[in-house]
Amino acid sequence: MMTPIRIGLIGPPFIEIPPRRYGGTELFIANLACELHARGHDVTVYGNGDSRLPCRVKWRYAHADWPLDDPIRPQLKNADHTAWAVHDAAASVDVVHINDVVGVAFTRFVDVPAVVTIHDPHEPALSEQYMKYPDIHYVSIAGWLARREAMPHVHVVHHGIPLTDYTSRELRYRTLATADPAEAERLQALAEHEVHLRWATYEEMATRGPSWFPADARKDPRPATQPEDT
Repeated sequence: MMTPIRIGLIGPPFIEIPPRRYGGTELFIANLACELHARGHDVTVYGNGDSRLPCRVKWRYAHADWPLDDPIRPQLKNADHTAWAVHDAAASVDVVHINDVVGVAFTRFVDVPAVVTIHDPHEPALSEQYMKYPDIHYVSIAGWLARREAMPHVHVVHHGIPLTDYTSRELRYRTLATADPAEAERLQALAEHEVHLRWATYEEMATRGPSWFPADARKDPRPATQPEDT
């Protein structure tokens, strides 16, 4: 029989979990929390008070705050929320899961294993911060992103968020699904097919060296080949 794990999932304080509209990180946290909870684990999500999940939710700020309209206050709010969340989680969880680089530095003050999902593209400044905390296990959403990081513990776990979780929040799709469910289902299947094709293209592009991507996109990036003898 599986032993339940006590998990603290820390999200940003700005958008409710799950998001009513768009919120990539918040949607990821919601999916992960629901699945872990369904499997019998003891999950606590740190978000804001507008979050609605089947598991335990804790918050320091009662309401969502989006869009942001100040360059400084959101940074202070995020640091305040994340510091509180890490400290609170450390008293009762087996592992803390952070989803923002802001939380990385706070792990030095707690004696709990930490996991960080890297939601951002590769950025040297972020990588420098991650490298300062080599004991953390980092999770990338794609192999080509993981290969750009030099931390000793980097893993790859694809998000796996169903496309329907995005389309169901889009007004035009909801309208079509009400008026013509069959057509909505057909377009959904086409969209999912295109997503898989595009992802395969990105994975292939990630294996190519810089010579394949010249500054002038009008030029053929493929290496020159000799014509066949005739």
